[in-house]
Order: sequence, then structure tokens, then C-alpha cells
Amino acid sequence: MKLALGARAVPEIARDPQTGVLALRLQLDPGVLVITAAEGPDGPRDFATFMARLSTEAALLAASVDPTVPSRERATAGDGAPEGPLARWFSASGAGGFGPEVGQ
Repeated sequence: MKLALGARAVPEIARDPQTGVLALRLQLDPGVLVITAAEGPDGPRDFATFMARLSTEAALLAASVDPTVPSRERATAGDGAPEGPLARWFSASGAGGFGPEVGQ
């Protein structure tokens, strides 16, 4: 499957309204792809590991496609804490408790 970005494509963190589980939603314009943890005791850890690797690969790809795109280090406070649009998702204790729902 090959997907292309539309003019209003955006990645975002979403929350399943029924379970409260966090997911990655890719609004592709048109089309939506939602990635979430598998069920089971290892699901959340496997999901976190996958998301961390996705982040690394995405940053490398972005740098390869356009080296002028800001790096992860410039998108964070230097200690890995998000700044800007992502900062609202996090509090001092971890992931925030709000955000768009997966079904939206």
C-alpha cells in the first residue's frame, strides 16, 4: 500500500474514546491511518518501542529529504521534553490526559 500526503495532512496523537488508549493518527487528506498498541501485556511496551524507532527513522528520512527541516533537538527543550505544539500533550508526570479522540 502506498499513501501520499494531501495539502492538509497532519500526524497527531489521539485517544480512543472507549478505552483511553493513546494512538498515532495520520490524517493524510484524504484518508486516515491509526496505529495503536496490540492487546496483551506486552502491547504498550512494543508500541512504545515501535514509536521510538519510528521517530528516529522519520527524523533521518526528513534530514535526507530536506536538511533544512528542524531536527528533533531543536524541537525539544534540550532534555528531550517537547516544546511547541507537542508540549501540550505532556505534563511533569508524563503524557497529558487530553487530545483528539481516535474516532474523530
